[in-house]
Amino acid sequence: VCDRAVLHIAQCWPQLTHLRACNTSLSDRTLLLLAQFCPQLTHFDASFCSAMTDMGFITLANHCHKLVWLDMQSNQVTDGVLYVLADHCKQLEYVNIANTCVTYECIQMIAERCPKLIIDF
Repeated sequence: VCDRAVLHIAQCWPQLTHLRACNTSLSDRTLLLLAQFCPQLTHFDASFCSAMTDMGFITLANHCHKLVWLDMQSNQVTDGVLYVLADHCKQLEYVNIANTCVTYECIQMIAERCPKLIIDF
């Protein structure tokens, strides 16, 4: 799977709610495309996609406010992503941030701001 394939999927199915893209070479471009074309996205598994970074996940969180389930395990993610998720994705119920650079203080912050949230770290 490549970013170009995601462009096709996102343009053809703007009502997409679930996507599993784990352990692929997809990049921040995929996250930007999903943010632009799939604002209804609720469940996204992007675990082990090492080319995805804060920039892409922040853009996704800024546009996909209905996210309830997000797996970012083993990606290049830092505290900035969780702050944006806490601000824009109020329905968030699950996030996986194992093997990322997120600090414990930030985990506490998002847990307080999203009371339904289950966090794997």
